[in-house]
Amino acid sequence: EYLPQNKSVEKKFRKNYFIYYSNINIFQKHVTSPICNDLIILLVPEELLIKTPYNTRVGIETTFTIKSNE
Repeated sequence: EYLPQNKSVEKKFRKNYFIYYSNINIFQKHVTSPICNDLIILLVPEELLIKTPYNTRVGIETTFTIKSNE
């Protein structure tokens, strides 16, 4: 979720960007911060909220959240 100022991101770009992260070997908690940093640089939003939900093998759901103004 973000409050745009003057920029937005195409759906196709977002999809490809997130597929990139799903294809590299990186721990779940280490994905959320780079995504947030990249989108802040790209969009310069007033506010940005990133939530990355994950399902583990044993059925435990994990969600990492970063808010840009915190």
